[in-house]
Amino acid sequence: MAKKRIAWLLIGGISCCGLGMISHAQSIEDYIQPADAIALNPALGLEGIEAALLRGSLNEEGFYVLRVKFHPGAASAPHTHDQDRYITVLEGTWHFAIGEEGSCSNATPLEAGSFAYLPAEIPHFDGSCSDIPTIVQISGYGPVHTHYIE
Repeated sequence: MAKKRIAWLLIGGISCCGLGMISHAQSIEDYIQPADAIALNPALGLEGIEAALLRGSLNEEGFYVLRVKFHPGAASAPHTHDQDRYITVLEGTWHFAIGEEGSCSNATPLEAGSFAYLPAEIPHFDGSCSDIPTIVQISGYGPVHTHYIE
């Protein structure tokens, strides 16, 4: 009897909640961003780096998703963030190093499909240390502030 009740609750919950979710949907375009519709824009003050904010805000409270493209040889100067970040390599090879030295020589290459967790306040260097572009997707909670190490 208990198994039947649990199964009924699960099935009832799926059909009940599923219909409720569908009825609130505007259209599929409200929920998706096809790759060719994502416009990357130059990142201010970061030569060879483009970005697109896919969801949320870096300056406001809440979850955000940021797409970043490093052109061949482009990398950020060593820096920290005041919030944790979660990075997935989507394309190319992303080079990542912990510490205040900004150099490809001490960076670890991460191929497409790789993931990195970056705790808040950890100094690091990242970018493309190769002759191909690199695209990463960064997620976290805002507001987030970046501090470049002199």
